Amino acid sequence: MKNFFEQFQCKNESCCVSCRKSRKFRISVFDVFDDINSIDFDCPKGKKIVWPKLPSLLKQFKSLTKCSGRLAKAVINGKKIIASSEEVNRRLKICERCDKYVMTDIGYRCAVCGCFTKNKDKLNPEHCPIGKW
Repeated sequence: MKNFFEQFQCKNESCCVSCRKSRKFRISVFDVFDDINSIDFDCPKGKKIVWPKLPSLLKQFKSLTKCSGRLAKAVINGKKIIASSEEVNRRLKICERCDKYVMTDIGYRCAVCGCFTKNKDKLNPEHCPIGKW
């Protein structure tokens, strides 16, 4: 773990506060580790980690409820639930370029709706909360 942080730590030694907010650092973390929960996020320089703010739990619950409704409606109408791999990749690329695509202590999430983008991108009836896909 120490070598990993030495490799990716920025020169001003603020890797936990500044670099971890950057997309480049987040992607480098997920390239090295399969499971975000296996990562030791203690800063080697003792700086505090500042995670991005997500919507309230109520707003996240409402988003999940609406998602469940759209999925149920798709099943009832005999529509496709899982998006094609091409569509999933297209959506993921859009998400990765979005400033609302944030890494939290439990994985990548959308800062608008709170959804786990890794899962939402795969659901055919779903859409981006700000209309990007």
